Formats: sequence, C-alpha cells, structure tokens
Amino acid sequence: LTGRYKSAHVIKKMPGNWKTVMDAFIESFHVENVHPQTAPYSAIEQAQYDVWPGKRHFSRTLTPAGIPTSSGSYPLTDQQIVDRFIDAYMPGYGHLIGAPESLLGEGETPRDVIGRIYTDMLSEQLQVDLSDLDTACAIDAVFYFIFPNFQPWPTLAYPLFYRFRPLNDDPNQCLMDIIILSPFKGERPPSAAPVVQAFEEPMANVLGVLGEILDQDCAHIRAIQAGMRAARDKQLNLAEYQDSRVRHYHRTLGEYIAAT
Repeated sequence: LTGRYKSAHVIKKMPGNWKTVMDAFIESFHVENVHPQTAPYSAIEQAQYDVWPGKRHFSRTLTPAGIPTSSGSYPLTDQQIVDRFIDAYMPGYGHLIGAPESLLGEGETPRDVIGRIYTDMLSEQLQVDLSDLDTACAIDAVFYFIFPNFQPWPTLAYPLFYRFRPLNDDPNQCLMDIIILSPFKGERPPSAAPVVQAFEEPMANVLGVLGEILDQDCAHIRAIQAGMRAARDKQLNLAEYQDSRVRHYHRTLGEYIAAT
C-alpha cells in the first residue's frame, strides 16, 4: 500500500445499526439480486469464503471476475461476457466493444481479456505502469474483514476500504466510511478530503461506477433494519457457507460481550 494514496473518502450516514450494515458488505451472496448487472461476469456462487480455525479476528472472500455465476441464468458467449463487463464497469470505454483489443484471441478466456483491457484502462487513467499486475490483483473481488469493523479490498478493480461506526448512541443509525486508495506515480498526491453524505445522497456523485454499486447496497438497508427489529423470533438466519464470515465475526463479538 506504499504505492497508493487516498483518492476519495465518503462518510455515509446509514439508517441501520453498524453491525446490520456491515453484514450487508461482508459476503458476495447478495450480488445476483442486488447487483444483477455484475452477475454475468462475476462468479458469485463460486466465491470462496475463508475462516481459519483459531483465528477470531479476520476472514476473507475471493470472488473471481470474468466468469459468470454458476446459477445458469446467464447463458452468454465468451465474447458477450467481455462486452457486458465493458458496458457495466468501464464507463467511457464503450468504443472497446467489438474493437480488436477486446476480442478473444486464440486460447484466451474472458477473464484473460477483461484483465488485460481493464489493466490497460487503469494504466491510461492513472499514468502508472501496471504491466506486471496479474489478473487476480487487477479484477477479482478480494476483501478481508479485520475485527471489529474494518474491511480492506486490496485489488485494483475494487480499491476500497470500509469502516463502520456507531452514530450518536442510536442503534438505528451508523456511519460508513468508504475510502478509495489509488496507485500513483512520482510524488504522492494529497489525500482527498472526506465528503459527508446523508443517506439519500447518491455515492455515484463522488465515486462513479463504484458508487453506483454501493448505492444499490444502500437501497436495502432501511428495510433490513426495520425487518430485523420487527422479527418475532429476534433471530438472524444465516446461510451455512455463504454467510460463514458473518457468523464468524458475530460469534467473536459475542465472546467479547459474554466476557464483560
């Protein structure tokens, strides 16, 4: 991270408990319904969730890009997968659809082409040499959780860092920090000043296409918080594997609370 700088920072006021909001950002299971435009090129159902025995304070998700989710809902050709990625995730580069540099060469997979054209785009935009960047570090969704409230995403497709904090001692509100750390060349640029946003303000205004994806997440927070408080059994039902990281951090938090 010594070669990164803070290029954007949004402090978002959220209408939900900080743990409720964090639950929504710690797995890939929600993506097909909440971010359907990304499912044709994101292996959502093939995502790997890592929770290590005896390691209470961190976990990880790996979601490969350039591969459609395995549900069978997206019967696309290999070239269509590439074109969908360009259309959804590379605004301003629509001219690449059908262009020679975005066409699959002999022996290439959609993942190979997406990694190549996305890295070329970043190199052009950031004026940084990224020729030695491997495909996984360029385009995959890889995100860690560091207990109790920090989530770093190290890859360049999602150079995000999340932090979740209570707000005004109100269990129905919180603050979510969204920080983007971008690569730079030469002297380190100045860090971006934080932009404080109310819940209704779109993050796309500040964060572009990443903000559009985050706005889709935020659209569900108020209803989730209300539904959890209205639930008769006061229990949160979790998927066995896809929610394993959510269960892991709640278990750790419960152990700390029980010890007080």
